[in-house]
Amino acid sequence: MYLRLNVLRVLIVILGIGFSSFHLYGQGSPNVVLLDQLDDYAIGYNDCWGYTAPDSREYALLGVINGTSIIDITNAGSATEITFIPSPSSTWKDIKTYQNYAYVVTESSGGMQIIDLSNLPSSATLVSTYTGFSTSHNIYIDEPNAMLYAEGSGSIRAISLADPENPVELSTFGISSHDIYARDNIVYVSEGSNGSIGIFDLSNPASPTMISRFQIPNAGFVHNAWLTDDGNYLMTTEETTNKTVKLFDIQDLNNVFIADEYLGPSNLAHNTHIKGNYAYISHYADGLKIVDISDPSNIFEAGFYDTTPSTGGFTGSWGAFPFFPSGKILASDFSNGLFVFSFTPPASLGISITVDPAAGDPVIVPGSGRIFNFDVTIENNGSSTLEAQTWNKVTLVGAGGEEVGPVGGIPVTNITVAANSSFTTTITLEVPPGVPAGTYPFNQIVGTFPSFELDRDTFTFIKTAGPSLTKAGTDDWGLSPKTEVTIPEEFALEQNFPNPFNPSTTIAYQIPTAETVRMTIYDLTGRQVRELLNENKSAGYHTIQWDGKNQIGQQVSSGLYIYQISAGKFNQTRKMAFVK
Repeated sequence: MYLRLNVLRVLIVILGIGFSSFHLYGQGSPNVVLLDQLDDYAIGYNDCWGYTAPDSREYALLGVINGTSIIDITNAGSATEITFIPSPSSTWKDIKTYQNYAYVVTESSGGMQIIDLSNLPSSATLVSTYTGFSTSHNIYIDEPNAMLYAEGSGSIRAISLADPENPVELSTFGISSHDIYARDNIVYVSEGSNGSIGIFDLSNPASPTMISRFQIPNAGFVHNAWLTDDGNYLMTTEETTNKTVKLFDIQDLNNVFIADEYLGPSNLAHNTHIKGNYAYISHYADGLKIVDISDPSNIFEAGFYDTTPSTGGFTGSWGAFPFFPSGKILASDFSNGLFVFSFTPPASLGISITVDPAAGDPVIVPGSGRIFNFDVTIENNGSSTLEAQTWNKVTLVGAGGEEVGPVGGIPVTNITVAANSSFTTTITLEVPPGVPAGTYPFNQIVGTFPSFELDRDTFTFIKTAGPSLTKAGTDDWGLSPKTEVTIPEEFALEQNFPNPFNPSTTIAYQIPTAETVRMTIYDLTGRQVRELLNENKSAGYHTIQWDGKNQIGQQVSSGLYIYQISAGKFNQTRKMAFVK
């Protein structure tokens, strides 16, 4: 069920320095830092790959429409092109490395270029062209086994690199496909419009055997796949609008299932690559997306950098490469060339957020609604100034746990927090009468809107009564703007929640003036069971909990009980049920 964002009216009071309205989110999350960008070829770009030389210098191999640019990226901030190797012009290009060679294929005629990288940083040269095939869309190299796999002509070619300058085709296998991944002589084939992943044993590369094939549910165009380091999960992309990046559990090939899935705001992903606990996704108009996969059942965005101002379509980031020993990351962009990044896992930044409702947690909201304050504190225990955003989301009941936000009227807000410092803001939240009854986690987030989270903290408000949950949206929840916290106009004792209960329940009440408030529990014979409260209270909305125990700490028996409030001249009783 789709629910629009104006769930609640929220008002914010700024107490800390460094808050401002937020309109457009930044180009990258705080933990993805741009080290270099090169854009020297107006003709346009495609894929990228990386190469680390024996002397530990690092190079980017950038696909250009009419060639391959070889760029020294060893020193951050001073990336330099070493040479350019022309190729037949093609929108599509793939590049992989083996030993001191780069292998380059296109969808134009001409075969596979073999580039010798051994003389870097002085030069690189085209030493030969393999003509065993004319074109290929994608290749992959199983380096420990010196095997190259090339897509093309309705099957996959298995090619030996025992002599790197003179490849030899050993066999073909599979069906019409798009891309290949291989490890330990097991080949995972993304089978394009067939909607499937084929898994093959190439232990004997002259005689491939099929291990398994599984269909992707409601598949788009199955584009690429990458294995997690432990080999238990396979992440796939489909290069189809609104088709998610899926993480499959493949530990039992007879029971392959989706552990979790992800999709960026543009709804169109290109390729994924996995290193350690992170997937690095070239996500077209969303740029580079870094996704934490450490818990396969709960993957989430851990960083990003938007390489293009475009907001959709087959544009933006084409390729990614996260495998340098130094931790540098490459991304290639159709129009903007090469990007070089560093990435810091969010937990290492030392950023935390806490929320503290003045009324306690959970906040009990009667059917008539309630206005209350909560504090938000953001701490930066890191060594660098934080520039990020904070926003909120409400988890909706009756909608499969769907989160919506930022809720009603509060903009995403820019924050700047100096190293080793913090600040606090107070937010005034109105839950109006039109909100349906239920339990609502209210989440305050710090990160980069809309999907990158450094941290979040949550409190719960419980609406004890309200309209039915069968509403199609939230426009009719009775929003009404407020400018300050209000004092109730009359005394009231609300029905406890939950009811029946075990082991505890919360009782909400409101008083329009400061009074001595007494809250007492009785059994049905009129005998006093427990005095919960007998003290002065200020005007406002209050809650108190009963843990189902009597005055001497013993748990009461199951049954009906009466609770009574006395405040000045106001007296009211209600019934509640304790169950075991």
